[in-house]
Amino acid sequence: MNALLDTLFAAFPLAESLKHLARLAAWDRFQASHDIVEAAHFVGEVLDGRGLSDVSVHHIACPARWWTFDGPQSWTPVSALLRTGGQNIVRYPDDALCLATNSAATQRGFVALHPGCRGDVRDKVVVLEQSDFPGGITAVERSGAVGILMDTSAADQPEARARLELPNGTGLFGFSLTSAELALVRRFNAVEVEIETATGAPMPLVEARLPGFDDAAEILVQAHLCHPRPGANDNCSGVAAALGLAAALRSLPGQPRRGVRFLFAPEFVGTAAFLHDFVQTGRRPRPIAAVNLDMVGEDQSRCGGPLTVELPPDHMASPLGAISEHMLMALPHVGRTYSGSLPARNWNAITTPFAGASDHAIFADRSVAIPAIMIGHWPDRFNHTSFDTIDKVDAEELRRAAILAGGCAWTMATADQSVHRELEKITVHHVIGRLLAAARSPGADRMLLDHIATTGYRQLDGLESLTGGRSSLARRTIAAQTDLLCQLHDLSAAPDGTSRGAIVRTWPGPFNLRGLLRDATGAQAHRVRRRIASDRSAYACVLALAHAIDDSSGRGTVLRRAACSSMLSIDADFAEAVFDAMAAAGWTRELAA
Repeated sequence: MNALLDTLFAAFPLAESLKHLARLAAWDRFQASHDIVEAAHFVGEVLDGRGLSDVSVHHIACPARWWTFDGPQSWTPVSALLRTGGQNIVRYPDDALCLATNSAATQRGFVALHPGCRGDVRDKVVVLEQSDFPGGITAVERSGAVGILMDTSAADQPEARARLELPNGTGLFGFSLTSAELALVRRFNAVEVEIETATGAPMPLVEARLPGFDDAAEILVQAHLCHPRPGANDNCSGVAAALGLAAALRSLPGQPRRGVRFLFAPEFVGTAAFLHDFVQTGRRPRPIAAVNLDMVGEDQSRCGGPLTVELPPDHMASPLGAISEHMLMALPHVGRTYSGSLPARNWNAITTPFAGASDHAIFADRSVAIPAIMIGHWPDRFNHTSFDTIDKVDAEELRRAAILAGGCAWTMATADQSVHRELEKITVHHVIGRLLAAARSPGADRMLLDHIATTGYRQLDGLESLTGGRSSLARRTIAAQTDLLCQLHDLSAAPDGTSRGAIVRTWPGPFNLRGLLRDATGAQAHRVRRRIASDRSAYACVLALAHAIDDSSGRGTVLRRAACSSMLSIDADFAEAVFDAMAAAGWTRELAA
């Protein structure tokens, strides 16, 4: 496998990939806009020039729905101006991210300014605090406001503005401002606004493939194409890395056992459209694994986060997570220790449990059940801001992430009985590593280690299906290691807690948190919304709970399974609120105990 990584490293067209990144960063790639359509055709031309098969750019009319996923409204910003006191505050397209996504068009004119979302806001522009977002948008629109202004800068980046999104089909307009810009606006009682937008652009989806001998099995490599300008790391870096990887894989000798398909589309909704319109209908084969490239080019010293591989959720039967961890550790080093005895890195890398904040979340649902990893970076202090510019991209980091993705995809595409023993060792080492880490963690118990062991058995099941080999010794090794660690650490089983009858999934298609929050009603649903707005980990908790529902377990067991899989301490009261919200939305039903 090291030889594969070295070959891909040498074949990756780094200079050309950086040129592609710069080209993409010049487009405002809103999900259904003229710019993202141009970007999609550019991507298609690059793929075609690299000799890939079946290159297609699909145009999907808007609006559309796939299961519970609402597609974007067609919206292309043309120009926008915010003035006050006789001077321009911001002007689109000169100021990146100044115009809120989905802003309504308006003719030039003066509008009264109103501080806060309380009081009489009819026909006024409201200055919203960040603490009022996003619920305040709904409130002010219902109260008759015509627009919002918001200081989206952070304390450590007062000159950067953050991305501001309004709901599809809103009647509001919005401007994202820095602290200094909003301070200037507040000196006056009115602002002058003019916004021009266009409609009619479709949502694009780009695909191409490297054919394999087995046309019925494919590995999917994807990178979401959307996000407003500049978005250099999120996600021009992912698209550029995938385009470079396509060229590197195309240069490898021979034909893989399974094909590799590349997909570029708007985040979440593009993946939902591909699965619904192409895979479910039989127009494309169902992928046996997926690799998602999202935010892969960060300069670690400037952006603040390590190269991260997010593993598949534990209910997936696949060795993909183990392979990705092995590939991450096998990436070329750039130095050695003082004595020269060991290789040393000047970059950081980690693997993390599944969280699901990108396209790979859609594959995780039990109705889809396609094992997927995400390669990216977190944290990134410039994410979703006007400072996510090309100078924050590290060329070597981008190539490193692309080679990692290529190593995983090619290994899954070529695996057969000849490599079963090697992949078996990699899988067992991965599982034992998780067991060792879990046994040392605070609050560890027998249930956690048994959960990890069961996950390992599933991974071996997936490996056997992939290669045709057998792994009986590997299972005994995992079982023995689990027993030994439980004895060493004196770990006993923890009770599941009180439980009701089994929770049965009734939501259609892949789980969609936005769809749940749209459909849920009542106090518990409101509590879930508020928690998600204030706590980033709440998103991962909700997804973990949803994916832990197996139609045969009650609430207590589902909660414990979700906590083991996510490695998060999920508050029992919050979990109850999530379960109640799902029931209120008609997304689950509970059987009698």
